[in-house]
Amino acid sequence: MAKYQVVRAWHGVAVGQVVEMEKVHPSLKANVIPLTQAAPVSDEAGDLLKQAKAEIDAMRERAQAELAQRVEEAKQETQAEADRIISEATAEAERIKQDAQQKAGELTPATPDAGSKQTKAK
Repeated sequence: MAKYQVVRAWHGVAVGQVVEMEKVHPSLKANVIPLTQAAPVSDEAGDLLKQAKAEIDAMRERAQAELAQRVEEAKQETQAEADRIISEATAEAERIKQDAQQKAGELTPATPDAGSKQTKAK
């Protein structure tokens, strides 16, 4: 049986894994290379991969910090807007209560002519 190294993973098989097959199915041919053709990973390539991973991690941390800052700013803006709306609503409610108390002392007849002598039945 020939040994093949996996270059593209598929279900149950990881990249870099060595598999043995008598014949490579056409659908898997692009996913494996014969083990004799496997190129060893050089130290320079490994160093480049480590450097790239470090840069990616740094960018991820910066993005997360920036996102956290934006979220905090949005929360503060939203809280300020909510406080403003609540204070306006409280002031409006107080004004309505004042108007209601003021009008409660005034009595108005149901019909405008109810108090006049001319509308009494004869």
